[in-house]
Amino acid sequence: MMNSGWQVNKMSPFLAKCEKLRISKEVIEGIDRWSSQVARVQSKNFRLCFRSPGNEFELWNAKLPDPDYKKGTRGGFRLLCVFILGEKKVFLVFIDRRNKLGGEDHPKEKKIYSELVELTKKRFLEKYKLI
Repeated sequence: MMNSGWQVNKMSPFLAKCEKLRISKEVIEGIDRWSSQVARVQSKNFRLCFRSPGNEFELWNAKLPDPDYKKGTRGGFRLLCVFILGEKKVFLVFIDRRNKLGGEDHPKEKKIYSELVELTKKRFLEKYKLI
């Protein structure tokens, strides 16, 4: 989808997780619209995880509501996305329900998510020849 904002690209882990979680088409379209117009400003629901050398790309973590289950950001989704600044592209990398990720009561899932963040960072650093 191309708007005046960011060109949204859905990566295969994001699409696979959407299918596994049975996220409705309407919610996916809402995430797509949000991603295409989001301002990269930190808040309690949108956090910068990493900025590459030379500001080639940024890795962000977003907390999004889940309207299918009538959950707000606290019980909704966690989205991992990468913004390629010079190309005005955003890559939706991964999504999962927040109650499955993070928190002291899910240490295994928190570790897996942290590893995914590091792997994504490394992948984009290699892609843009920054390492």
